[in-house]
Amino acid sequence: MTQQMTSAEGFARLAAQADGLFCMAGGLIGALAAGSLSEWTGIKPVELLTFVAIGLIIYGAGLFGIASTRPVTRRLPLTGMTLNLAWIAMSIWLLLADPFPLTTEGRALVIAIAVIVDVFATWQFLAVRRMRGQNTTGHLLHKPI
Repeated sequence: MTQQMTSAEGFARLAAQADGLFCMAGGLIGALAAGSLSEWTGIKPVELLTFVAIGLIIYGAGLFGIASTRPVTRRLPLTGMTLNLAWIAMSIWLLLADPFPLTTEGRALVIAIAVIVDVFATWQFLAVRRMRGQNTTGHLLHKPI
């Protein structure tokens, strides 16, 4: 017996898949161009960029895989939104605490990526809102009238 997916579940699935693809693409670019990015952004050592890039690839693949193969519950967009908000918070910390001598281009890149991540966090927040009538396991909290 197959379960019919609601438009809210489809919206949440698409948000997670898009977020996963963005993470994998960014991670791949970061891993392949870590040396150039390190010089261009001022983030050193280059191994740090490589480590973050590989982490993004793994996270993105996991997120995309879960969104593509499992039933979508509120837990998926809640987790994605929370992790995206953590990324934004770390971006703000990176800009304010200035642990690296970021170049102007590096600062612009950190801001641009944080804005894109905010779009994904907002998309996932809207997915959570659309799925409001479900608990984290996907079951209805109340019977529809």
